[in-house]
Amino acid sequence: MVVLPHWSAPTWAYYGFIRHFARLGLTAVEVALPYHGERTPEGSLIADHFLSANLGRTIRSVRQAVVDTKDIVTWLRQPRT
Repeated sequence: MVVLPHWSAPTWAYYGFIRHFARLGLTAVEVALPYHGERTPEGSLIADHFLSANLGRTIRSVRQAVVDTKDIVTWLRQPRT
């Protein structure tokens, strides 16, 4: 399961949610979206760079979020040894 936190969610906002699914035996991963959590630029309190008046930056941010999510899904689908 891939968990994409809401916009400007604090780091590990869905930790309890993920732990619940782990107790059920499901693998759950919380993704830090661009400009969120540990990816927030220094000095920024909210993820105001993810969706902004700068259309180019917004498009790059959303594209990066899609690429990151697809990469995680690919990683989760790999057979475990």
